[in-house]
Amino acid sequence: MCDDGRRPALANATSYADLFDAAGTRHGRFPRYEVTITALAVTPNGSLVMGDMKGSVTFWEPGDNPGAEHTRHGHTGRVTAATAAPDGSWIATGGQDKKVRLWDMTTRRPTTLTGHTGEVTAIAIAPDGTWLATGSEDATTRIWESATGSHMGLLNGHSGRVTSAAISPDGSWIAVVSASRTLQIWERASSEILALIRTEAALLDCAWTGNGHDLIACSSRGLHGYRFLPSATTQTPAP
Repeated sequence: MCDDGRRPALANATSYADLFDAAGTRHGRFPRYEVTITALAVTPNGSLVMGDMKGSVTFWEPGDNPGAEHTRHGHTGRVTAATAAPDGSWIATGGQDKKVRLWDMTTRRPTTLTGHTGEVTAIAIAPDGTWLATGSEDATTRIWESATGSHMGLLNGHSGRVTSAAISPDGSWIAVVSASRTLQIWERASSEILALIRTEAALLDCAWTGNGHDLIACSSRGLHGYRFLPSATTQTPAP
């Protein structure tokens, strides 16, 4: 979804991608591909980036007609994640090949980041776009500088596959959830773990709310709400 919330995009198992506005009006259907779309990102200006089962990354710009896409070889094996930078100037993709690629949206050329020993499963980009966090099947989360691709830190606290990562609105904290039924909150500046919550089911996704203290996570059993304060973490009932 665009940062302004006006243009969500959906991909489905029939290998179409549809671009909608918030009222539900479809603004484009992108043609059926030979392989399934496995990752999708939308920039703030409405550019659409699609990754597929064969590792290709396809770019579509606002104003282009469906069929005018530009496709690049992205990863060996399927594309597993895609996320757009807040200013829309670059996007990050992750792959089954254990690599992260940062794509310049003007040149459509990638910078490749290596370090994970399992497929990339999660990507979160800081609000100011200067760094990103990537999670992996190897149970780690890595921090990277976006401008140079330099490795900045390793968060190694889970015992199972990382399923999602989310950065707080002020960029201070990183929430990471995993298949090992744990939620961890890390301080970005020190790379120290501030909170550890164990759950009854594997967590699938997480997101901070706009106030920067409330965190929503989901599992096969539903939604879980947490309030994180600098000195304590309190679980609250999901609405």
